[in-house]
Amino acid sequence: MSNAHYNTKWAEAANDLMEVYQTELIPIEQAEGKTAAQQEKSEQEWFQFYALLYIKYINCYRKLEDCYDQMVHPQKRLLLKDMLENTLIRVCEIKHELVQFNSHHEFIQSDFINLDEFLMMDLKMNLDALEIPVPRYLKDEDKTKIDERNKIIDDALYKELGTREPEEEVWDENFTLNPERAIWLIQKNERGRQGIERALFIKASKKDKQKKEEKQKRIAEGIPIGDETDKADAMLVVQRYFRGYKARRIVEKMRTDEMLFLGIIKPRVDANDKNSVDNQVKLQRQKKKMTQERHQDEYQKALEQTREFIRKNEGPETQERLYKARTDWIGEFHEKLGNYPESAADFYNKDKIPEEVVEDPKKKGGKKNDKKGGEKKKE
Repeated sequence: MSNAHYNTKWAEAANDLMEVYQTELIPIEQAEGKTAAQQEKSEQEWFQFYALLYIKYINCYRKLEDCYDQMVHPQKRLLLKDMLENTLIRVCEIKHELVQFNSHHEFIQSDFINLDEFLMMDLKMNLDALEIPVPRYLKDEDKTKIDERNKIIDDALYKELGTREPEEEVWDENFTLNPERAIWLIQKNERGRQGIERALFIKASKKDKQKKEEKQKRIAEGIPIGDETDKADAMLVVQRYFRGYKARRIVEKMRTDEMLFLGIIKPRVDANDKNSVDNQVKLQRQKKKMTQERHQDEYQKALEQTREFIRKNEGPETQERLYKARTDWIGEFHEKLGNYPESAADFYNKDKIPEEVVEDPKKKGGKKNDKKGGEKKKE
């Protein structure tokens, strides 16, 4: 799909986030001007409130994740990633609140919340809307870390076991069979086999007996019996079975077409067919990823070039300005507190310096002498 489509989808997600944020402010607005008793809500009401937020945030997350995976603009992807991660954090926080208020059934505060009976039917949404897919950028952007981790694991396996293949766990069942148990199992199976054979024999004998009775009945009624009659009966049996088979195939095809139309099942796709929709989507995503990597490299190179340009052209002036600001601050610090700062890092906390003026030590000494002189006079 085009970049315009994902720009529109991003705008929709941003609008949805603003609407959800306004929904979160509803309890605060309702609480204004009310007493504590009037503000109280039941756990069921809080659960429904947070469940609605949970579903809406998941919907926003899915849109943002899709946009981040398909967009190729580096600056937009940086902003999208921040929105995506913050939305995920909010989903986790609301899930925690849902667990706290999940006390309306026998499983109190269970991590497995049930939203089917509350909102899914009212919102007319499918259960797939509650699925939270894993962000695809975790695999795409951390390839180096994943490769390094896999290399460490392979080296450890080769060092300990002499192979890089994972060890297969083999279950060793200590099965012991004494003669009495073996005899009992053989007798049980033999009795079952004999019972099955006896039942099949009785069934066949009943069928033969039924055929003889029908034949005698036809003879008594004067109906001719011969090879042609047997062929006609066989043809009717074959036709009956074939019609049943054909009707079942038609019903099965109708059921499959209906499920495909409703979206319950997906059509079968040949993995080797290059013109299939799935393969076309995979190919398009690969092209998008290549474009993303190329644009990201160009963006990083442009950043480095811009930094180098600023460092060469504006670096000396900026350095002199910052040096002067720190020198002035040290002078002000000394005038206010009478000493010098312990570290240059205190410059970033200059707003926290107390407004205290220290008196001149000579003045302090003069006051002490005056006190001593006064004492001597009194003596």
